[in-house]
Amino acid sequence: MRYFLTILFSLLLAAEIVAQKAPSGKLSFDANFQAAFRDFYSGNFDRAYSRTQFMIEEALRTNDQRYLAAAYTFSSLYNDHKGHIDEQLENLYKALNIYKELDDSVRIAATYRYIGEALGELRMYQNAYDLFYRSIKIAGDCNDVYEESRTFNSLYLYTLYDLETELDSLYIEKQLKNIISKMNYYVQEMHSDTIEHLHRQNVTRLYSNLVSAYILKAKNENNLVYADSAQVYIEKVRKTMGFQGVTLMRSFIMESSVMLVEKRYDDALSRLKEIEKLTSTLPLTNSDLAKLYSNMSFACKQLDKVGDAIFYKQKSLEYQNLTVNVYNVRVGFEFQAKLMADNEISIHQREKELLEYANNEKLRNVMFISYWVLGILFLLVLALFVLGLLLRRNKNATRKLNILYSKLERHNRMLIDQQTELASQNSLIQQQRDTVDKINKEIMSSINYAKRIQKAAYSHEDDIKEFFPHSFRLIRSVSLVTGHFHFVHNFKDIKVLVAATCSRNGVPGSFLAMLGQSALKEVFAQYKCDGKFSPADILANTDANLRQTLGNTRAEELSETIDISVLAVDSKNHRIYHSGANQDIYVFNNSQIKKLSGTMYSLGDQRNDSYTTEVMEFNNNAMIYAFNNAVIQQVGVDNEPFGEERINKTIMQIAPLPFEQQKEALNNILDQWLGNVNQTGDIAIIAIKCDIW
Repeated sequence: MRYFLTILFSLLLAAEIVAQKAPSGKLSFDANFQAAFRDFYSGNFDRAYSRTQFMIEEALRTNDQRYLAAAYTFSSLYNDHKGHIDEQLENLYKALNIYKELDDSVRIAATYRYIGEALGELRMYQNAYDLFYRSIKIAGDCNDVYEESRTFNSLYLYTLYDLETELDSLYIEKQLKNIISKMNYYVQEMHSDTIEHLHRQNVTRLYSNLVSAYILKAKNENNLVYADSAQVYIEKVRKTMGFQGVTLMRSFIMESSVMLVEKRYDDALSRLKEIEKLTSTLPLTNSDLAKLYSNMSFACKQLDKVGDAIFYKQKSLEYQNLTVNVYNVRVGFEFQAKLMADNEISIHQREKELLEYANNEKLRNVMFISYWVLGILFLLVLALFVLGLLLRRNKNATRKLNILYSKLERHNRMLIDQQTELASQNSLIQQQRDTVDKINKEIMSSINYAKRIQKAAYSHEDDIKEFFPHSFRLIRSVSLVTGHFHFVHNFKDIKVLVAATCSRNGVPGSFLAMLGQSALKEVFAQYKCDGKFSPADILANTDANLRQTLGNTRAEELSETIDISVLAVDSKNHRIYHSGANQDIYVFNNSQIKKLSGTMYSLGDQRNDSYTTEVMEFNNNAMIYAFNNAVIQQVGVDNEPFGEERINKTIMQIAPLPFEQQKEALNNILDQWLGNVNQTGDIAIIAIKCDIW
């Protein structure tokens, strides 16, 4: 009994020690973020970018989605500084998708604003407006007055840019009135609770934007009442920030704008020259200086001082270019402040979760080891009871135990031999697994390299937009490399689009696609249009070149073909020419759909004899959709193929939508149709809008 109590006490002590070793710790990227910000704003942009990439890798490794999104957002600042707008948008969309999964409304609203500002830099104002209004709605739903007012400021800024390009002035004027109303509301709201939401500088920014808005309305509508309203808000700027030197100079610049509206050009120029003399003692921002010299240029122009007007305009443009970098730095500091606040909340939350986890784990470990101790104790007592019975029953118990012991030894030796054999087999299996992994890595490396080669060699979606500005391409591949390719060409008034898909997916399809594109380019290089274009001749010559390239091997060993459509749009005569090899196109014209079919045989099919050309007249804004056969043959959740009837229904559903929304709607329809069914072929859809004359 003493022996059992000793064992029990030892096991309980071990359980207590194990239970106390609960996991603890936390992930914190604060130091890396702060170092990256210091590098970025001290001019070490490449080192800041390297730190950001390291943070992205660490967040991916630890599956920390919140910090991964923050790292993507910071990386977009570097891309914006370098002028890589496409990479900036890619990082922002990655961050947006993560915030959507986390259901972080505040971050979603802020990221929509960042993307809208990037699109505004590209002069894609309509897309930027859509994202700004999304941000405003989300920020309003979660009662984030700060983010809502920041987005209205961005919306106001790019509305001004849009007015300078004279695009849809009536629509923008309507939006400007809405912005003025909203800005008035936010100024009142922030005065009621300024300390909690925004500091005085943000209130001053809103007042300044209201001044600019009213001055713009006074110019456009030639109504001096708006100039009086602007003067009222100039006084509010001075009152809010106090009569400080810089603030006072900025208010004088605003007053000069009011003077220009009131056509007091001499007074305005005199006031501006006085401000210019003070710029050496009171440093103004690049934006203020740009506005100062812009007003001076305008006043000189109205006073017929052409030389001075040109001189001041050049200085204004120089400071405008410097303003962009300052704006990016300010956005970065705002992002850093919000990020650090989120980090504090996240750290406290994680510490609480880890403490609860440690306590629960400790309790589970104690209970687990206690059950084991009780079980072992029960087994030991039972073994002693059985042993006593055997000893008391007869004298042969010892001999039987010896026999059992001998058998047990033989069994142990057999187990040892089996374990040795298993270890040898495991070693061999591991070697084979390493070999397979190495081969797989080499194959995947080759495929990825082939993908980069294919991406460089193939035409891009931007090539289509160069000929057909309103167009989109939807590609959904089943493997890294694809058998789909397209080609565009121009014969004076005739614009040609070729869409093709190989019958095989993956690497075989990509190689055949490269051969087909090479043959197609050679045909177009040698083809002479002479005012009359024949898509059937293009297909026939391409088929001949492809067969000549493949030689006898094509007929004997290969069974792959290419489904292809050659589409030509004659913008002068309003006609569509089409010839297809086992691939059709659909034309939505006058609210009706017409299908243009080609021959039933694919390119490279030995049974093919000839190709035909179909001609169709169309009206302006007609839309053409090219679906490859993978769409028609794809089986959906109801175990039926998509089919031509559903294609017609889909076109009737998406055609009335704005062209910019059709791609997203079409993608959603395909997602709903596929459900959890695996895709069997490379889906390729190209759509163009015939508004090119």
